[in-house]
Amino acid sequence: MDAARTTRSSRVRAQLGDLYPFTVGNSAARPVREARDRIRDLLAT
Repeated sequence: MDAARTTRSSRVRAQLGDLYPFTVGNSAARPVREARDRIRDLLAT
């Protein structure tokens, strides 16, 4: 996520957007929830 935040690549953001739905769910493990939060924050900027 740190590397994705420093790049201006729209392709990286698009791929994270594709990944995001796979991280949603109540049974997601803590690291997955943390990654989801970071992806969401990155996509919102």
